[in-house]
Amino acid sequence: MVWSQRYFRWGGASDWVAMARECRRVLLRELDFRLEAEHAARFRQQFLEDPGIRIPAVVWELSSRRVLCLDYVPGIKITDRSALLQAGLDPIAIAEKGAASYLQQLVRFGFFHADPHPGNLAVAADGALIYYDFGMMGQISERLRLRLGRMVKAAVSRDAVSLVEELQQAGVLARGIDQGPVRRLVRLMLQEALTPPFSADLISRLSGDLYDLVYGQPFRLPADLIFVMRALSTFEGVGKSLDPGFNLVAIARPYLLPLMTSSGNGPSELINEITRQAADVGTRALGIPRRLDESLSRIEQGDLQVQIRAGETDRLLRRLALTQQISGQAFLLGGLAVATALMVASQRPIYGAVPAALALPVGWGWLKLQARLKRDSRLDNLPGV
Repeated sequence: MVWSQRYFRWGGASDWVAMARECRRVLLRELDFRLEAEHAARFRQQFLEDPGIRIPAVVWELSSRRVLCLDYVPGIKITDRSALLQAGLDPIAIAEKGAASYLQQLVRFGFFHADPHPGNLAVAADGALIYYDFGMMGQISERLRLRLGRMVKAAVSRDAVSLVEELQQAGVLARGIDQGPVRRLVRLMLQEALTPPFSADLISRLSGDLYDLVYGQPFRLPADLIFVMRALSTFEGVGKSLDPGFNLVAIARPYLLPLMTSSGNGPSELINEITRQAADVGTRALGIPRRLDESLSRIEQGDLQVQIRAGETDRLLRRLALTQQISGQAFLLGGLAVATALMVASQRPIYGAVPAALALPVGWGWLKLQARLKRDSRLDNLPGV
């Protein structure tokens, strides 16, 4: 894994080592039922005063490292829409209740169920939502929560420049790269996410766009954010099974307000933030003379290199290269199609399977190049930064 991170051309695009460590941590925790019992108790405590959410209580005297004993809390499988309707329950209200509870986990508590698939969710006879299986839980640190708050502010105001800066501060975006193309990508995602009408599968599509963006650009998604995106995408699928018009983005707006309007713990957090920014400015100011001296020394020695990026020219060259690749793939695909037709029409049509099999990966590559060219064209149509 470390070798792949260091030497493969796509290794730097994602923090594979951190993701592997996070997966290892989660898997090892799932094997220790004492930790799962602690998770269940903590998760239950969060919703203890909410009658609409039900979490089984831990029977501590019967639980151990190898055995987990919980209260028996039966319910209807959350995706069994017909059974819910027969029980007189409203699937749309259940979907909204589930979304609200999940957003509370992320925004209010910072401790969330990381595996909300249909097997881990049920509905009680009175309409209460039941959570099961607490082996895979996620936690959002206060620092990440504050960072997400600043990202949400930038996103709601459609400020791609500030959002890219926050991504860079969070370590999501590599330093020293050309930010122009990245800002266009971010602006496109904001345009799709914030412009009504909202698509029902918006979270899934944005998650897919984000993964494509990670592989195609200098992004490094932190492991904890990957688990958040995965959980949200999974829950969106559950919501759509209950309500075809389910829209997690629309439901999320009221729950994002605390992130936008607060910075944590009131005045003390504000003072800490001001102190941090002042210290950062002071550190940068103290380093200015040294950096100037280093730059002057490099100029005197002839070691200073000036790199000029022509953004529009780079984009045109990239599109030209893509077009050439597409033409080459299309030419090869056409040749294989002709070869297949000739083989089938010959005395031994079985040989036609050879060029037909070769045409499959070529065709798949051609489709991927077409999709990439279409995405780049959409980005180029956005106003520059």
